[in-house]
Amino acid sequence: GGTTTVLTSPGGASVYGQAVRFIATVTASSAGFGALGGTVAFYNGSTLLDTQAPNANGQATSKPITGLAAGVYQITAVYSGSGTGVYFGSTSANLGHTVQQAVLTITANNQSMVYGSMQPMLTATMTGFQYGETLATSGVTGAPHLTTVGSGSSAGSYAIFAGTGTLTGTANYRLSAASVVDGTLTILRAPLTITADDQTMEHAGSLPAMTASYNGLVNGDLPSSITGVTFTTTSAASNPGSYGIAISGATNANYVFTLRNGTLTIHPPTPTLSNLSLTVAESDLVVFDALDFDAALVGPFPVQATYLQITSLPAHGVLQLGGIAATECRSQCPQQSRLHSRCTIHRHGSVSVDRCGRWPAIRRSVSLSNPGCTGQCGCP
Repeated sequence: GGTTTVLTSPGGASVYGQAVRFIATVTASSAGFGALGGTVAFYNGSTLLDTQAPNANGQATSKPITGLAAGVYQITAVYSGSGTGVYFGSTSANLGHTVQQAVLTITANNQSMVYGSMQPMLTATMTGFQYGETLATSGVTGAPHLTTVGSGSSAGSYAIFAGTGTLTGTANYRLSAASVVDGTLTILRAPLTITADDQTMEHAGSLPAMTASYNGLVNGDLPSSITGVTFTTTSAASNPGSYGIAISGATNANYVFTLRNGTLTIHPPTPTLSNLSLTVAESDLVVFDALDFDAALVGPFPVQATYLQITSLPAHGVLQLGGIAATECRSQCPQQSRLHSRCTIHRHGSVSVDRCGRWPAIRRSVSLSNPGCTGQCGCP
């Protein structure tokens, strides 16, 4: 009996790289002659694609057909007949099947950098290639267009915008502005170390201005770019010793901070002439900058007209005149080279220095070269 063959493609048009199946349905013009038998051959023009036997319902489904380039194809199904003469062969009408171009997707790769550093190279990944092809082997030419913020931008997350750029498609691939995916540039905060500078002061003086050193500022930032820096230390009235200078509160969204404390050293006061009396112990060191007197020695020594300048009165040690230790007196006063007991030095009046304790009547009575800074020393 006669037969008719109808060919369909259940998926409709396909895309390059996508497998497609064709279904041929063979119908006998007269029933009652049993199973169809035979085979159905699927052709692309004159090229055989596959051969399958029809099932009990007369349908034959091709295997998944791959490798079809983008384009329009004329597919036919040819039924061979039963082979016993019971059912005759038949051929389907041409079925136009379209294979569309595959769409390539451009995805900007995510990147990261540290604030103030060089911006990384922007790159993209292209997906959608078929049959193991790559950008290098697919025939696609050109490069995508990628843009983002400048390298001097603040810390944060920014879009990396992707575009088709100069990319050119092929017969099997096409590019679309709708198939681009933006990426993200993450600018990380830069490390910054702030160290409180060590400071010194004299006991009972004023606290020095607290300062800090900055290591890691980038992008042209200055210490003034960092706000909220706070220093905490002891009071000016604290006893001599070493105290911590704690630093805290640094704020700037572009940096992650490491804060290092400093040290405040409070020294004992350096004795100097002042409006107050200064008591000098027997072991204290009194330094005169010049051994010059403007009055005569009282005693059997020659008269000498000179002057004297007092610059400082450091604590501890022997009396020095012009940097010469009082032990130089030993040629005249071998039994005594230090001040007796205590000497009280006052701002006003004349300075009377005990030349040698062995002869307390022997004194040098002097006045300072600076009339506004005079004093008197009396030694019991």
